[in-house]
Amino acid sequence: MDGIAEGSHLAGWAVTPLDTLHDTFTRWLGDGYDLDAVDAVVAAAAAIRLDGDPVWILLVGGPGNAKTETVSSLSTSGAHVVSTIASEGALLSGTSKGERASDATGGLLRVIGDTGVLVLKDVTSVLSLPAQTKPRSTDR
Repeated sequence: MDGIAEGSHLAGWAVTPLDTLHDTFTRWLGDGYDLDAVDAVVAAAAAIRLDGDPVWILLVGGPGNAKTETVSSLSTSGAHVVSTIASEGALLSGTSKGERASDATGGLLRVIGDTGVLVLKDVTSVLSLPAQTKPRSTDR
């Protein structure tokens, strides 16, 4: 795939024509499914091929509007899909290698690397964290 380095975990991403994607989503989720939602999610994932800051997208909708199904569909394309974030350490651990458990990854941001896609199926866990433990931006 152009723009994705060989050996990258994104190199094997499937390329599906948008009309095929639309047909699949409406077949499984019904004619009332909002195709703009899947278009936005796919566009955000494709933006990894662009230079610049990473794209963050929040898909908002009522219960039963197929939000989880829409974002989880990226799992077949190499995205790292998780259900919840329990702490800021889940994103990026500051624990030294010597103090780290043998199976520790260093956080999800280390797992996905410089060119990865992280999908949170539900941001409620992050929003419910106490203010002092919520992940913070270092940009000021």
